Amino acid sequence: MIIEVSVENYLSIKDKITLSLDSSPSKKLPNNLIEISDDQRLLKSVVIYGANASGKSNLIKSVFFIWDMVKNSHLFNIEAKIPRMPFKLDEESLSKPSKFEIIFIYNSIKYKYGFSCNNDEFIDEYLYYWPKGREAKIFSRNDSDEFDFKIDKTQQESIRKQMNKNVLYLSRATQLGYDKTKDAYNFIVDNLVINYSPAWAGITIKKIYENKELKNKVIDILQKGDFGGILDIRVQKDKRRVDGFDFKFDKEKVSINPLKPQEQDFYDFKFKIRI
Repeated sequence: MIIEVSVENYLSIKDKITLSLDSSPSKKLPNNLIEISDDQRLLKSVVIYGANASGKSNLIKSVFFIWDMVKNSHLFNIEAKIPRMPFKLDEESLSKPSKFEIIFIYNSIKYKYGFSCNNDEFIDEYLYYWPKGREAKIFSRNDSDEFDFKIDKTQQESIRKQMNKNVLYLSRATQLGYDKTKDAYNFIVDNLVINYSPAWAGITIKKIYENKELKNKVIDILQKGDFGGILDIRVQKDKRRVDGFDFKFDKEKVSINPLKPQEQDFYDFKFKIRI
């Protein structure tokens, strides 16, 4: 489970921001709490809200970037570029690295993993864990591409010799069978599920239209969040004609061919609110 995620200098995010699932001392909604220890509870779910174009989606995209780099960077050849996108509205940020960190619990052990990068290389990277409740370092690397290994030094040094600057050590070491990075890698790659799609809203409205129980749950959540006194969600379904084009590319030209118009279901919704 995730404890917190931090990101800096990525897409529209200039300064470091952190999404934390650590709960407040309040026990107002006990069903949304996970008891970790006597002095720590985590939230089962959180909501990110804010104005349009305020960076909500970009926080989700930053988590996807962590997932993508951990899963795929070991496949990069030595000339491959890192597909990071720094904050572009500040000249200084363009030359600074983008930074990412994720803290999580997996198989009852706490981990902290992070890295920073520019378009050519990973500047630094680190992995810590708490196997017996105390912090221990598995590895770290710095901007001089120097590595520090506190455990399994001979094995990790052998892996280091097979590294490129544009590859994450977590990714390479796990692919080469190093046991101490496996759980962190597996959590990020196999258990960190990122469902980001612009079609989310349409899918949700369709499900609300089809499922009255889900609709009532959504209304209940909105009412608890005090979103303007919402009383009901009214969804109307209709069919609309959709036109499209097929694009074909070859070395010399691009051909554009119209597709046969099709009818698709569309869902419009309105809120009934208390005045």
